Amino acid sequence: AHSFSSDSFFHAESVHFTASTKYVDPVSYDDAMSRPDAKLWKEAFNKEMNGLVKRKVFTVVDRPADRNPLGTTMVYKYKIDHVNNTVSHKCRLCLRGDWQKEGVDFFKYKTFSAVLNCRENRALYALAAGNNWHMFSSDITQAFTYGKLDVPLFCHPPPGFECPPGTVLGLNYCLYGVLQRCCN
Repeated sequence: AHSFSSDSFFHAESVHFTASTKYVDPVSYDDAMSRPDAKLWKEAFNKEMNGLVKRKVFTVVDRPADRNPLGTTMVYKYKIDHVNNTVSHKCRLCLRGDWQKEGVDFFKYKTFSAVLNCRENRALYALAAGNNWHMFSSDITQAFTYGKLDVPLFCHPPPGFECPPGTVLGLNYCLYGVLQRCCN
């Protein structure tokens, strides 16, 4: 049996962190708007919401009497480069999937979404390298929002997005956080 002393196993001097505590992401709209870089957060917020509006991801509708709207949360994130400089401010509107009710907002048998795991990704890279294949990647803005919903969903607008009283957002396409698989 091996025993490790704290001296031989862990040296505090050798530990360094790759993530900086210099940038602490805002946790709410009010937090983001109270910071010195509030203007940049507002621009990121507007970019996210304008993109969703342009893609017609949701429609402002009267609150349906027979459905409880789901919650939303805006995720605020500093994007940092390799030397800890702020590259940009990003916002992402997410649906509170934990508020969804099975049989009403989603059906359990329709929650699967096909993705590659790490082992499959490594196998794909190994095949490409072994066969001298060229690999390309791309980034699709708001990619998840291209999936259609098979069940109508309604959600509260995020703080900072003005809607008339008595209205909610009727989703036409998926938002990050939905439990059901997005259909195409």
